[in-house]
This record gives sequence, C-alpha cells and structure tokens, in this order.
Amino acid sequence: MTVSDLPALNATLNGIATVLLVLGFVFIKQGRREAHRNCMVSAFVVSCVFLITYVTHKILVQGVHTKFGGEGLIRTVYYLMLFSHIVLAMVIVPLVLMTMNRAFRERFDAHKRIARWTLPLWLYVSVTGVLIYFMLYRMYPPVTAPATSKPETREQKRSLMAADVTATEATAHRRTHIAADPAANPPVSEIKLPGSQVKPGDTFRDPAKVNGTIGSMAILRNGREPHDLRDGQKQTVD
Repeated sequence: MTVSDLPALNATLNGIATVLLVLGFVFIKQGRREAHRNCMVSAFVVSCVFLITYVTHKILVQGVHTKFGGEGLIRTVYYLMLFSHIVLAMVIVPLVLMTMNRAFRERFDAHKRIARWTLPLWLYVSVTGVLIYFMLYRMYPPVTAPATSKPETREQKRSLMAADVTATEATAHRRTHIAADPAANPPVSEIKLPGSQVKPGDTFRDPAKVNGTIGSMAILRNGREPHDLRDGQKQTVD
C-alpha cells in the first residue's frame, strides 16, 4: 500500500462506520441492546482507525491540500460540505466519548438524551467523508501539472561533463587519423549547388561519411540531372 491508497482506505473506513451506525440504530429500536452495543463499539473502533490513517496520510504528504477539480456550483457545494465535515468531525469526538461513557455506566436515560444528537452528527460526518472522497478523487479529480524534469545532481553533471570530454577526444583523434592518411581519404572537391558549373572529371565524395555518419547529397551530373551519393561513395562526373 502506498500513500496514494490512503484516501480510498479512509473512505472505506467511513463507509464501514456508516453501516455499523445504521445497524446499531436498527437494533436498539428492536430492543436488541447487546447487538446495539456491539455495533456502536465497532463503529467507534473503526472511526479511531480512520483517525490514525487520516493523520498518517497528512503527515506523509506534509499537509499538502488536494485541490478540487470541479468548477461552478459544484465547487461551492463541495467546499460547504468539506467545511461542515471538518467542523462536525471535531465536535463529534467529545460527544461520542460522553455518549459511550454514559452507556457503559448504565446511565441509559442520560445516554439516550445525548445519543439523539450524537448519532445524526456521527452519521453525517461518516457519510460526507465518503462523498468528499468520491467528489475529490473520482468525480472531479484535480488537474495535475505536467511533470518537470528534476534538476541534475552533482554526480550526474560530472558524468555528463566526462562524457563530453570523451566525445571531444574521440572526434579529435578521428580528425588526426584522417589527416595522417590522405591515401585512404582523398581530397574532396567543393560541392557544387544545383545550377553551378560542374567540370567533367571532378570527383565527389559524401562529406558526411568523413564525420562518421552515413548520409546522402544530391549534385548535378553534367550540369543537368541530380545524382544521389550514399554511404560515402565516390562519383566521377563524366
């Protein structure tokens, strides 16, 4: 699991808490106190795990806020929901602790009075947590800027400089070899552009071959038609 997976995990935990809260409400209406207690305690544990993963995610991303990608009215709706979710998430923590404390002390009348406020607020926080995830990451994902290349490290710069020096030395050595062996590298006549006068007997060789590459160059043959020279071949104009 990576950092990018934590928002989905948080939404899943909120969804599980929502289901447990609804089941707990149904069970208490049916008079099944044991099942009600188990569901509410499980919802509390799941919410605690959510709090841990939520804080962990914020620490790992260094508190960077994910921007909402929607525009217009939906953007206003999203931020109103987000604001109410954050405020009520802070309010619900002491309410849940007080409600559960009264239940464990079997002060059921006091438990029932405060639970009327705790349950709907807890459900709202859990449901909006799921909605915020889907709106932020699925329905209107943030527009990411194109990735930029990372600045070169000192070691990378040194490697590039060494490679440039090696290439320069190799080029100088090749030029020295060409100059020292004129028989293997006959002089190249000046290349005539189309429309220029070409004398019979002139020898042409592709100069790209001298630089270690294979190329082609069109010249005029007898001053009339172009001739393609490839792979450093020589051509004598008749």
